[in-house]
Amino acid sequence: MSSCVEKMVKLALEAGTPLFEDVMRSIASICGVDYGEAWRYANKLAMSRREEMAPMRATPEKRVERPCWRCPACGREFESYAKLVNHILYFVRRGDKAHRKTYYEIKSEADRQGKKFSEVVAERFRCS
Repeated sequence: MSSCVEKMVKLALEAGTPLFEDVMRSIASICGVDYGEAWRYANKLAMSRREEMAPMRATPEKRVERPCWRCPACGREFESYAKLVNHILYFVRRGDKAHRKTYYEIKSEADRQGKKFSEVVAERFRCS
């Protein structure tokens, strides 16, 4: 295989460019080789890189604990309590019974404690 194709394919892979048909046709025309040959070489190179990367991916990553809030009605997790509040209010407006029940429970608790709705959500529904 042409060293030109090898260089161009490696450059495209390092840049993170997906090797779609138009990219491979361009590489083949620049290097003056057959499109099929360039495609086979790129496929072979991509497969060998995937095999090299597989052991690195197999190592377990340390999970970074980020704060999250979980909706008690449906179980979805959110990265901020404000998004959870918006989520609950959205489904209340849409007429969802589970979210409406949750809304009224939170609202009554907020009234009893003299807090805002969002403060109760931030305290009560944080993920463990």
